[in-house]
Amino acid sequence: MGEIEAKKLAHFVGPKSPNIEVPDKTYVEIILDELAENETGALYTEIPSKRQVTNGELRAASISLGDAIFAQFDYQKGDVACICSYNIPEFVMALYGSTIAGLTVMLCNALYSYYEMNHQINDSNSKLLFIPGDKVFIQKAIKACEGTNVNRIVLLTEVDDQKYLDEVCVSNPQLKICKLVDFCGNKNAEIPKLIWDWKKDTAILPYSSGTTGTAKGVVMKHSSMRAYIKAFIIYNQIMAQYARPTYFTVPPMFHIYGFVVTAMMAPFSGGHALMQKRFNFTQMLECVAEYKASRLFLLPAIVVQMAKDPATKQYDLTYVKYILCGTAPLPKEQLKTLLESLNKDSPPLFSQAYGMTEAGGTSMPPDAPLEFVLSGSVGQVSMDGEAKVVDLETLQTVPVNTEGEIWLKSPTSMHSYLHRDKETADTLVGGGWVRTGDIGYFNEEGYLWITDRLKELVKYKGYQVPPAELEDLLLTHPAIVDAAVAGKPDEDAGELPTAFVVLGKDKTVSETEVMLYVKERVAPYKQLKGGVYFMENLPRNATGKLLRRKLMDLVSK
Repeated sequence: MGEIEAKKLAHFVGPKSPNIEVPDKTYVEIILDELAENETGALYTEIPSKRQVTNGELRAASISLGDAIFAQFDYQKGDVACICSYNIPEFVMALYGSTIAGLTVMLCNALYSYYEMNHQINDSNSKLLFIPGDKVFIQKAIKACEGTNVNRIVLLTEVDDQKYLDEVCVSNPQLKICKLVDFCGNKNAEIPKLIWDWKKDTAILPYSSGTTGTAKGVVMKHSSMRAYIKAFIIYNQIMAQYARPTYFTVPPMFHIYGFVVTAMMAPFSGGHALMQKRFNFTQMLECVAEYKASRLFLLPAIVVQMAKDPATKQYDLTYVKYILCGTAPLPKEQLKTLLESLNKDSPPLFSQAYGMTEAGGTSMPPDAPLEFVLSGSVGQVSMDGEAKVVDLETLQTVPVNTEGEIWLKSPTSMHSYLHRDKETADTLVGGGWVRTGDIGYFNEEGYLWITDRLKELVKYKGYQVPPAELEDLLLTHPAIVDAAVAGKPDEDAGELPTAFVVLGKDKTVSETEVMLYVKERVAPYKQLKGGVYFMENLPRNATGKLLRRKLMDLVSK
């Protein structure tokens, strides 16, 4: 009897990048050099105002601001500047100006309350704060700065209540409150000359909950940002044969997805990015049609809405050639419906990107088999990246087509969590691997599927019930437009699968009907034994990711 053939292990390495030398400059300076190649081209267009900022305008404003921060503000290299804003061109000016002045940039969720802002400002020891000039932002920023080391607030946009601002300035003399526009007009400004250590100097501090716990500062060194630039250089070489792209970008720039696409890739790659301060579905469709946007960077909830909302078919979206979706699993049936509705004969290429703030990730290659795209795969390991699936108990690599925890490795990975040695040690393991806390599997060809989150699995009488599977099923019901599943604590079973659904406009369905719909389609242990909750909206963060813990808190009461 011959030897039994060993199964292929679920450990894959992405293609190695060509030997390209990245200029010995910060990632921002490299982008500014690219902008100088076409200064008159429109870089950002705000929707719905249609206000445009050209490459040259952004470049000049950023250098002027950086020169002012370095020469006039009393900060040292390595001090932290916090940006708390919705998507506007001035966000990028604040980012670029702060970086070339030697500061680390902390990204703060624009939806945060003053309490959450205060925690993040204190945790990062931010000293400079950038916010929009809206009264609501100024109000929460003043409270957020109490008990912190912030001594200056720069307003990114026009003030909507000057009288209130004047009162704030009088009552808060410890804070210097000024306007961005006052520092962006120096035509003789130069980029400060600083000495950098790419591996030691911190570039940005996004915040992430990681696999567990509260949001933590993710330390991203300049070496990681330069790795992104290397990938963009290669991307530009590949795309040089095509027309200048027009992007529509939804993800906020305080999230790593929106940051990389809108603040880095679009300007470096010569793109024209369309952005909204606050997402509006109808405005998005109108904008994509009017500007003939060719590439859409979306969130799962928006893809679902595009697939289900009849308004999608009222607009000419035939110029859309590529869609990237990230931050959460995407319902497979909705993706198929959307691609067919956009252009059934020649649907746009679609990538479901996968990754996390702490690590690199995978993405669906343009030439991926359509059946893989429609089956929900997030693609193959990205360039210079590495990924494997390990057993939950032994932490050994499992064979292909076997579920386990996904580990990632990439030159864009984080250095550590800020001030959190234990959490860093729990997430960054031997050899530079990042534990994602996600469950999934590879097939033989190196395509990855995400089946669920390790911490979100519902455990019913010892059986593992993946919420994502039931959520996909619920979304196939014609009356349901959004759905989530969590575990309701139960003394006998451990947890009971429980659904939270949002119904479409003028749609009705009973709890019994929903439970029966699921019962007819799943194994007994996956049935909705915890019942169905009807919601007006599901709790999601700014990037569209479901806040499942809030649902779990609801069913626990």
